Amino acid sequence: MNAATVAIGIAAALLLIAAAAQGVVLVVLGRRNRGLRERVRILTARLDDAGPVVADARATGGVRVGSPAPPLRLPSVTGGVLDLERYHGRDVVVLFWSPTCPFSQRLLPELQAWEERMPVAAPALVVVSSGGVRVNLGTGLRSPIVTDPTGAVARSFGVAGTPTAVRVDALGRIASEVRSGSFAVLELLGPDVVGAVR
Repeated sequence: MNAATVAIGIAAALLLIAAAAQGVVLVVLGRRNRGLRERVRILTARLDDAGPVVADARATGGVRVGSPAPPLRLPSVTGGVLDLERYHGRDVVVLFWSPTCPFSQRLLPELQAWEERMPVAAPALVVVSSGGVRVNLGTGLRSPIVTDPTGAVARSFGVAGTPTAVRVDALGRIASEVRSGSFAVLELLGPDVVGAVR
């Protein structure tokens, strides 16, 4: 064997080793890429679920945690008037909702599932809707639904989009930031709700 043949053999072996190493690197990167793609998919789904972004409550004249909840006294779709004061002694999630909002509509099956398995210690849910009586009765929700056709109550809470919710404590004080999107609404209903209904 001459030196040229040995050099060619060594070069070929080094090329094979480099190709194998490159193959290993590509497999590792491919696995990481799949993991990253799955994370991006999950985050994109959450963003899609979030609905429109709501401005900071301080900028919109909204509510602050610990402050008294604004008055909420609106006509119920089943008749009569609902006053938030009636929930004194119990936490309540006030959900601002629009029957024509696709993000609100996507939340509806999850709210229905939550109502089916609502724990005893769960907060009450009051739905403040921009829609009329007939469309709201068609939701199938058992929680009280009131109408806010002018949006005055929504604005008093600092709400600029739907679905948006805020938790009010048993003493009538704001107990959470104003939160927008399906995921955030479900979190306000309880820490175990998101996993249970998804």
